[in-house]
Amino acid sequence: MNKHITLAVATSCILLSCSAEKDGSVFVVTDTIEETQSAYSINAKIPHLKGNLDTSTLADINDRLGKFGKDERTKFLLEIENMFVDPGQSQKSGLVIRFETKTVSANLLSIVMEVTPYIAGAAHPNVRTESFAYDIVMKKQLLLTDMFNTNTKYLERLSELSIKQLIDTSKKNNTYYEAKLQTIKQGAAPKQDNFKTFAIQDGSLIISFDPYQVGPYAEGVQTVTLKRTDITDVLSNQGRKLLSESQIVED
Repeated sequence: MNKHITLAVATSCILLSCSAEKDGSVFVVTDTIEETQSAYSINAKIPHLKGNLDTSTLADINDRLGKFGKDERTKFLLEIENMFVDPGQSQKSGLVIRFETKTVSANLLSIVMEVTPYIAGAAHPNVRTESFAYDIVMKKQLLLTDMFNTNTKYLERLSELSIKQLIDTSKKNNTYYEAKLQTIKQGAAPKQDNFKTFAIQDGSLIISFDPYQVGPYAEGVQTVTLKRTDITDVLSNQGRKLLSESQIVED
């Protein structure tokens, strides 16, 4: 990127606005980051928790969420910084971030974020998912390993259930073909990275698979929903507790 555009990044206006996700003692609002330059645009919706929680917990959650938004913006700008920009190029690069709140309560926050960067000239945008789960009672961000008894073969269970559900869904949608089976088996193999994006909603564990992971780009992000009863024996005590509560985000 040339010096003019780099300077424009430093002086560009970032607009922040908030809209409520849910009424109640604990709720999520949306911080919107908007930037428009000749070479790129950014439209990022970042979750922000508010409500009747102690100050330190709210600060910890929102610092982590805010850092996520800032890091994604920085990463995107670095990616396009040294790009050659064709003056005749009608398209420009862009970054879009959206999120979906799966659970928000006095005990748990679970959010899935979809990050969509587009680099000018590419055939299509890239899409990837990131999850944020926070045990408010324990005051810590949740990792997948927190949900399971690591002395069990929990990854094998997640893999087995996910592969079956992905195949069943694909057949139901008439998108199944023999060569796809290998892609599904690879993308949902019992490896930690394959299950990095997880959410908790109404007593179930929801796993998201990015485009290309278990199917072609055209099928987008695919999800499987694993009920508590299907994984109870491999859950940790913390995982059982979090999945035992019926916590539904209302419209």
